[in-house]
Amino acid sequence: MKKLDIFKSLADLAVSIGVGAVVGNAIKATTPEDLRIYSRFAVKLGGVVISGIVVKQAQTFVRSEIDDVVKKFDPPVAQKPDNMATEKGEL
Repeated sequence: MKKLDIFKSLADLAVSIGVGAVVGNAIKATTPEDLRIYSRFAVKLGGVVISGIVVKQAQTFVRSEIDDVVKKFDPPVAQKPDNMATEKGEL
């Protein structure tokens, strides 16, 4: 496994924990105390689904940002143009 893949996995973990905590706290703060058991279960299940959706989007965003930073610092590889022929007519 490459160092960059390990870094991305750690970033995914951090994003998952952070987003899960924020969504969980938002649901706790907005859920009434007097819900019946099936409503409470439905709210918790909905919270898990919303957390999953938000986490997936946040991970995609973070991975994209990491890739952009790596591209900016990665030195470009010198390439010959395809239409440049050598003396022997080879490409």
